[in-house]
Amino acid sequence: VVVLFAIIGVLFLRFSGAATISTGMEAEDGEISGQAINNPDAPDASGNQFVSVSTNSTDTPAFTEEVLVDGLYQPWDVAFLPTGEFIFSQKAGILSIYRDGTATQIADINNVLDQGEGGLMGLAVDPQFSSNRYIYACYQSDVPDVRVSRWKLNEAMDAIENQSNILVGIRSGIFGRHSGCRMAFGLDGYLWIGTGDGAY
Repeated sequence: VVVLFAIIGVLFLRFSGAATISTGMEAEDGEISGQAINNPDAPDASGNQFVSVSTNSTDTPAFTEEVLVDGLYQPWDVAFLPTGEFIFSQKAGILSIYRDGTATQIADINNVLDQGEGGLMGLAVDPQFSSNRYIYACYQSDVPDVRVSRWKLNEAMDAIENQSNILVGIRSGIFGRHSGCRMAFGLDGYLWIGTGDGAY
């Protein structure tokens, strides 16, 4: 299963006050087309496949911006569900879903420690979400440590349940310094987790 951990056209814009989630979806001018040069069916010795792309335009496309959600406190990550909705985190521990044009809070994770660079951070959606409905979050807890937990998104998509701590005890700085965390499912099906060095 291939999970693309790319957020195309979604921008987190930080201001001195509240933040917004916006999307630039439509190119108004400038045409870019790609042409595969290498054979995608010819992997290298390690099994990797590469495709080179050439473009016939150097014009920078123009985009229109549409604000989807505003008034947020330090939004941190976005993860798309296979049905098209996306979940997003705010550093203080708020987890929300954007669905049918509306953002709805689905959780306030009460053991999140919003301190320094730590808080509720990276998100991931299970490659088998359609059958297991699992979502993952990594965050700095009030232990303190950085940990990864898993929940099940309910059928109504308005709450999470059945929390399970997948990984605990990742080093966290005393004041949340260098306590970052981001996750992605690899081509191998494993959940890969990158964290800060937890500097003291």
